[in-house]
Amino acid sequence: MNNAEETKNRILEIIKKEGPMYVIQVSKKAGIDSLLASAFLAELVNEKKLKISYMKIGSSPLYYIPGQEKELEKFSNYLKSREKEAFLLLKEKGILEDDKQIPPIRVALRNLKDFAIGFQKDGKIMWRYAFYEEKEEPLKKQEEEKKNNEEIKKEPPQKKELPAKQNVEKDSGDFIEEVRKFLEKKNIKIIDEIQIKKREYLAIVEVNSDLGKLKFFMQAKDKKKISTDDLIDLIKKAKPYNMIPLLVSSGELAKKAEEYYQDNDNIIKFLRLK
Repeated sequence: MNNAEETKNRILEIIKKEGPMYVIQVSKKAGIDSLLASAFLAELVNEKKLKISYMKIGSSPLYYIPGQEKELEKFSNYLKSREKEAFLLLKEKGILEDDKQIPPIRVALRNLKDFAIGFQKDGKIMWRYAFYEEKEEPLKKQEEEKKNNEEIKKEPPQKKELPAKQNVEKDSGDFIEEVRKFLEKKNIKIIDEIQIKKREYLAIVEVNSDLGKLKFFMQAKDKKKISTDDLIDLIKKAKPYNMIPLLVSSGELAKKAEEYYQDNDNIIKFLRLK
């Protein structure tokens, strides 16, 4: 057996014993250079002897042997704050209904690819914890829940009041037409136009995803530099609609706004108008 194969087998034995590991850990345990460790790990993934996580520790993913998936839970502290919040909620509940979650949690669930399994039920997007084991509940508890659900159904649904539309005009200048064409090119459908000004456009838009159609509260801004205040303002505007905010702009994010966006890209999305 050549040295390369011996090293790969040693790496497999280490991960089998220690559990999921990132590159630096493998490098130290195997006594090899980190670049070499990365190369061997990549080969083992290609050979399907190892799997690779979606979550990252710093800039490195975790490498693990098939069957060690549940051990990724040990690294949940490395998740971003919102993703960790969504992870703990999903782990506790087992199954979550997408529509009933606040927008930041809905976005975070889509990023938890190691732990959240999406599926559809009765036309609704649902999330199941990857290691969730559903237990049968006592009959008495099931009957109580059934009774409570029947009482809830009897109550008339409460209609949520949303801000009124303002200044909605179809013929609204070059910028708005540019935005509409950009959205069409991106296969983003305009559902409802809320406010149209010469350099600003508010609308509800819909995006097709693997888990069905998702709605966003979109603001388009004709501005050279987007500030942190612009991002925060849009998050506030989207809150009454219970939708993820999407900012479309002809300009770029200012330095501080870029830093804010990197830290909060799980609760707001940005697209550069090109």
